[in-house]
Order: sequence, then structure tokens, then C-alpha cells
Amino acid sequence: EQITEECVAVTRLILDIYRDFGFEDVRIKFADRPEKRVGADEVWDRAEQALKAASKAAGIDYISNPGEGAFYGPKLEFVLRDAIGRDWQCGTVQVDLNLPGRLGAYYIDEKSAKRTPVMLHRAIFGSLERFFAILLEHHAGRLPLWLAPVQAVVMSITDRQ
Repeated sequence: EQITEECVAVTRLILDIYRDFGFEDVRIKFADRPEKRVGADEVWDRAEQALKAASKAAGIDYISNPGEGAFYGPKLEFVLRDAIGRDWQCGTVQVDLNLPGRLGAYYIDEKSAKRTPVMLHRAIFGSLERFFAILLEHHAGRLPLWLAPVQAVVMSITDRQ
């Protein structure tokens, strides 16, 4: 029941973080159900609609990537465009329809029935090393002041100083 709100919240969080690092040009790819998958179609329908709603709530039209979802659920892929126009796939939000059931996870709903939850995987940066490489490239080696390891240097002008 909460899958849409959670997907929207995670998508907004990821986009806010990217903006903090200076990435304004972000694309979202939506990867839907592959041919070989686990789970019922109605659960996939709900998961796919939740991810589409998250993209819409963020104000970004998604690019469809048919059949490229994981066998356990659909996903959003966040693609950053750097300062010279190259695209880099970084973060993801994935809906996992398989693992909670395999782990025996459950909750009791409002009608006292046992239900299997849906799990969200989120990777805000993808690989942290790769994200920092993209960040350095995007800012041409000059990190934003708040992130730069050396923010100011005091130098003397003459030998007497």
C-alpha cells in the first residue's frame, strides 16, 4: 500500500542529492518486467505503476527501457549528464518482489492477515568511486567549495612577509 509514496520519497531524495552536487540534467530510465521473472503480474503492475508515479512526481519524464528490469522487479535508473554532455548511469531504485518472501518476512495488515512486504533497493550513487570520478569530470577538477579538500590558501607576496 505504501509502495508509491516510498518510491516517490526515494526518487526525490536522489534528485535532491544530485542537485546538491551540481547535477541539474538528470534522466530517469524505467526498466520494466523481463520475459523471465518471478511474481504475479498484478504485483508487477503495482510496482511498475509506483515507479512511473515516482518519476512523474519528480517532474521528469522517464525513458522506457522495455524488458530490462531485474527478474525480481522493475527499476528506475538515474542517468547523470556531465558538463560535456556525456551520460552516466548512477543511482537506481528497484522494487524487489522476490526476496521478502524467500526470507519469510511478513507483516500483519489492518485485517490481522499475514502479508508479504515488498522490498525497495536504493543505490543513490551507484559505485561511490565512479560517482566521484563523474563529479570531478563534471566540475573540471574544481570541486564545489563545500566539498573541496583545500578551500583557501594564504600566501606571502614577498620574502619579508
